[in-house]
Amino acid sequence: MSTRGSWFMRDRPVVIWLMVALLVSLIHPFFAYSRWLMVHLVVLGAVTHAAMVWSVHFTEALLKTRSGFEERRLQTIRLSVFQVGVLLVLVGVPTRIWALTLIGGTLISAAVGWHAVMLVRRLKAALPGRFRITVRYYIVAALLLPRASRTPNVAPTGSRSAATM
Repeated sequence: MSTRGSWFMRDRPVVIWLMVALLVSLIHPFFAYSRWLMVHLVVLGAVTHAAMVWSVHFTEALLKTRSGFEERRLQTIRLSVFQVGVLLVLVGVPTRIWALTLIGGTLISAAVGWHAVMLVRRLKAALPGRFRITVRYYIVAALLLPRASRTPNVAPTGSRSAATM
């Protein structure tokens, strides 16, 4: 992911999620689940995507691994699986279609787990260095996201309860 220049799956999804969050914030009084949706558009859509992209970038920089360690095609597939999962969750929760939410959460967990595996592979392939501990923190964070998605969570029942989430 350290290749210079523009790359859609690296650069655009964060901007798209933030623009959608801005749009939802402008029209939020008119539909239920708007607060839940605004939070999850930013945190799950934009922030998690950025963390996946930039943790790979900084892992390559800190460990001095070659940028061709993993093909861009595989990184694009992983980020696409993540984005599809986020979209399914963001549609499934407000519409109360649990199957969409379940499939979306599974795709998100799979993509982030795959991300953690690739960080571990980079860590094992790198020479010893003083910043290896930073990459271990990236790996732990990636492994904790699927766990956080399985914690008991009460789905919002409308705009009033969404404010408490």
